[in-house]
Amino acid sequence: MTRPDRLIQITVVFLAVGAALAGNANGQTRSTDRFLRVPSSAYPTIQSAIDAAPNGMKIVVAPGTYSETLLVQGKIVHIRGSEDPSQTTIAGDRPRGIVPANAAVGLVNYKNGGGGTLYGFRLVGGDAGITGRGLRGDRAAGREALRLDIRNVEISGSGRGILWDSPAAIVVSNSKISDTWGNGVSLLQGLLKSSYLTIVDAGQVGIYVANADATFDNVVSGFNASAGFYIYKSHVFITDSSVFDNVVAGVWAVHSDLTAYGTSSYANKANDVHRFGDGWVMLLSNANLDVSAKTLELLTTAAPKISQVAILGNPGSLNESAMLKSIQAAARNVGVAVMTVEATTPGEIEIAFAAMVQQRANAVVIAGDAFLTMQASQIAGLAIKYRLPSITQSPRYAAAGGLMSYGQNPTEGYRRAAAYVDKILKGADPGSLPIEQPTRLEFVINMKTADTLGLTIPAALLLRADAIIR
Repeated sequence: MTRPDRLIQITVVFLAVGAALAGNANGQTRSTDRFLRVPSSAYPTIQSAIDAAPNGMKIVVAPGTYSETLLVQGKIVHIRGSEDPSQTTIAGDRPRGIVPANAAVGLVNYKNGGGGTLYGFRLVGGDAGITGRGLRGDRAAGREALRLDIRNVEISGSGRGILWDSPAAIVVSNSKISDTWGNGVSLLQGLLKSSYLTIVDAGQVGIYVANADATFDNVVSGFNASAGFYIYKSHVFITDSSVFDNVVAGVWAVHSDLTAYGTSSYANKANDVHRFGDGWVMLLSNANLDVSAKTLELLTTAAPKISQVAILGNPGSLNESAMLKSIQAAARNVGVAVMTVEATTPGEIEIAFAAMVQQRANAVVIAGDAFLTMQASQIAGLAIKYRLPSITQSPRYAAAGGLMSYGQNPTEGYRRAAAYVDKILKGADPGSLPIEQPTRLEFVINMKTADTLGLTIPAALLLRADAIIR
């Protein structure tokens, strides 16, 4: 059972103080069995809670809260905002003491380690949205090093989205950085692990990595004033991501080792991928046009009454045109009509599904695109809402509630990349290694979704599945 003294809830009341203090004749902060309610503006209330919190404490911030610069120093706290980040705002316009780079949220590690979790916030303004600075000596002293786990966070209007200058780790997932004056992400040391991150309209580089190690999975970096990625003296692994419409290069690797699997770099004004100096750049493909046709075959087997299938694609995707041709040819063979809808934002996905229904599509195939993969939960929910059997190439889709998925498991790509690295370390020339196509594909059926849609999946199809979600 959670101890009451391990949880603080900050509730900000913008009405009369008297109403906020109901039940407290002295007008002081009152505590209940589980919460500490603070009837005042969020700043400096949240900061006071952080300062007073012991390691590991959870601080829950109520929706509607507005705060200014926060600092976590020498401790680990978990700060949770809203499921909708726009409901809980932290602004970085006011510097507070030693907050590095005048950030909206700063983490400083001097003696005792620090970090924690930041979930469900909108960060605006300041020289940076989030900064982290730590001392390598803390690890040697046996203390826990600085680490931050960022989830469901939106950063906009800052000098830099994230500035990380710590030898420790930062994890970023399900977040968006936009409209920064400088780099979207600046990783100057340490380790970054990122998944389902979108960076657009950065004033300089979308993602800058120097003297560090980083992995990026299902990341979108586009419309930036310089490169989508700039990698300097670093080791970087990119999977299932899209880099597009950047003013300079898509990916610029300088004296670095870069492995990009299933990642498309296109429509950049200069080079899509550029390497300078020593190190290697490996591009592994996960494109397999035959898979597109196979997805339609599996879909019509699961739902044989399909008469028109919609294809949901991203117009910026490098493979969309080829995939569309492959599905159209397969559709002619099975007597199914095809319509195409496109989306580049979550709002456009909503519009696309409305168009499918209006034009009487009764199934949907989702293109294998990084942005659409990031929106797997939204797409799966809309497919169920409109009672459309659906399939895509990413195994994540079936896990998110989609009916079926058929494609390569990302783990297989990691193994192939490791094999490439092994060959290079043994002396092979990276430029002479062939680009391989995936050979092992995984078929997943979500039976919960099938039941919701009223589908009876044929036994023969169930036997072909590598995994069944029940």
